[in-house]
Amino acid sequence: MSIKDCVEVIRWYQYQLHVKLMRALMHSDIEEILDDEYPSDADGSAKVALIGMDRSIAAWSRLLEHFRPISYALKTKKTFIYIILDQKIYRGFPVL
Repeated sequence: MSIKDCVEVIRWYQYQLHVKLMRALMHSDIEEILDDEYPSDADGSAKVALIGMDRSIAAWSRLLEHFRPISYALKTKKTFIYIILDQKIYRGFPVL
């Protein structure tokens, strides 16, 4: 993956992650009330957020390999934040 590709992936998901997570959280409350037989919109939104987080982690990791001398701390901090979010999403949406 080139530097340009990494930046495109990061920029694509930087806002989408928030939107999908908020949608998942908001719709999970509504869907508990409705109790439909249809697939859950909240689960789908959470799944898209998880995919985006995985791709973002990969892009950040690859990008930081290109600029290794800058700071190992930056990579560690961002990856840690994504891992915590990932765990919280799986706990909130166990169907995934």
